[in-house]
Amino acid sequence: MPLRRLRSWHLHDARRRGPRDAREHVSFSALLIREAVRLIHRQVPLKNAHATKEAFENGWFHSGDLGVLHEDGYIELRDRSKDIIISGGENISTIEVEGVIIDHPAVANAAVVAKPDEKWGETPCAFVMLKPGAVATAEEIVAHCRANLASYKCPRYVVFRDLPMTSTGKVQKYVLREWAKAV
Repeated sequence: MPLRRLRSWHLHDARRRGPRDAREHVSFSALLIREAVRLIHRQVPLKNAHATKEAFENGWFHSGDLGVLHEDGYIELRDRSKDIIISGGENISTIEVEGVIIDHPAVANAAVVAKPDEKWGETPCAFVMLKPGAVATAEEIVAHCRANLASYKCPRYVVFRDLPMTSTGKVQKYVLREWAKAV
């Protein structure tokens, strides 16, 4: 559904007043968002006032999402800026890699995070949950990725384990980033 009455601009150029091209940060300015935040601020004390101030720089809400604004008005979200893996100067979308891994018939869920790497800066590390009774090896998961992704996007490390989840069912990637350092 197109976002009506919602304007988007590049995160680092909020003062510029023009739509942006593909693969840019998404920033929103909408009366609804501003009013909702004002109501929340009145009722709930801020846990991190500095982060909140940064998120609402220049009167715009900077969501941290990366997306594409299509000509028809649709915004296609591609990833969170903090989740992008930069490996040897190449940007890797964790959502793209996760989507390929989840397409493997033995995989129930997967999450990909950056693992620090001396040579490349960062490299993809996949945490994979298998379906009950399913069997797969790290080599099979990497081979599946190689068949469907550019080689630099393929995880160099695959860890099979349950994923840490929030009460709303989201993967806690900050926990996985810590685990990846120990892999």
